[in-house]
Amino acid sequence: MGYDPVVHYSTTTELNEKLAQALEKSLEWGDKIPTGIFYKNELVTPYTKRITDKVPNYLENPAAKQKISKNGKPTTDISTILDSLRI
Repeated sequence: MGYDPVVHYSTTTELNEKLAQALEKSLEWGDKIPTGIFYKNELVTPYTKRITDKVPNYLENPAAKQKISKNGKPTTDISTILDSLRI
């Protein structure tokens, strides 16, 4: 059986094994250099879904496209969002 980058079960053991395999695969070198997907975990909600759950208009108004003042300071206050992410 060939290399399988997909995480099939959300066990810690499989997650660690797949990450280790992905790292090992990414370090291969020589006549055949691997390209493509080394790790794929579809058991985790996509980033765009997770961010829009917290910031509903994020895709329409992403941080990278928000205005910055002339002095280089952001004009948007995201402290509430950052506070909610603290562990």
